[in-house]
Amino acid sequence: MNKRLNKGISLLQVGDLDGASRIFLGLLKKDPEDASAHLWMGNYYVLLGDLSLARNEFRSVMRHGNEELSEEAKRQLRTLWFNRFVNVLILSPPLRVILITALFGYGA
Repeated sequence: MNKRLNKGISLLQVGDLDGASRIFLGLLKKDPEDASAHLWMGNYYVLLGDLSLARNEFRSVMRHGNEELSEEAKRQLRTLWFNRFVNVLILSPPLRVILITALFGYGA
C-alpha cells in the first residue's frame, strides 16, 4: 500500500473526512482503476451517508481489484444491503409497531 493511501486511511480513521477524500480523489485522478482508493472512497461515502455513491465505489473495486479487494467490496455491499433491509423493513414505524405488538402478544 502506498504512503498517500495510508495517509488517507489515517485521516479517515481520525475523522478528517475532507482530508481523506482529497487524498483518495487525488489517487483516483492519477489512476482511475486504483481499486484500493475506490474501496476507501466507498468507506468515505458510507461515513457521509451517501450509500448510492458508496455502492458505485464498491462496484468499481469489483471491476478493477484483485480477488482479496473484490471480496472486501462484496462484503461491504452485503452490509449495505442488510442495513437497508433492517432499516426499511424492521425499523420503519408501521412495521416496527406490528413487530413489537407481535412480540409482546406472543409473550403474553
